[in-house]
Amino acid sequence: MGRIAYQFKLWKSAEWRRGERVYWCEVKQDLFGSWVVLRHWRGVKSGKWGMKETVCESYADAETLFEVVAKRREKRNYVRVEG
Repeated sequence: MGRIAYQFKLWKSAEWRRGERVYWCEVKQDLFGSWVVLRHWRGVKSGKWGMKETVCESYADAETLFEVVAKRREKRNYVRVEG
């Protein structure tokens, strides 16, 4: 069985907020080395939350999906949180 070469330098994440809502997205590799886009959201006061995981064919596909998520958050008036 071969070794998986994780590319940690390519992993990225971002967080957005709007009022009491929080949304964050991550691009990383899973246990098998596949590129995955993880999306999480929650309501701070309501306590409701959810997540979605999408396995991508390549890093380029994952990065494209990450950019689609970022544009959608901006369109819906979320503010990106740096940190």
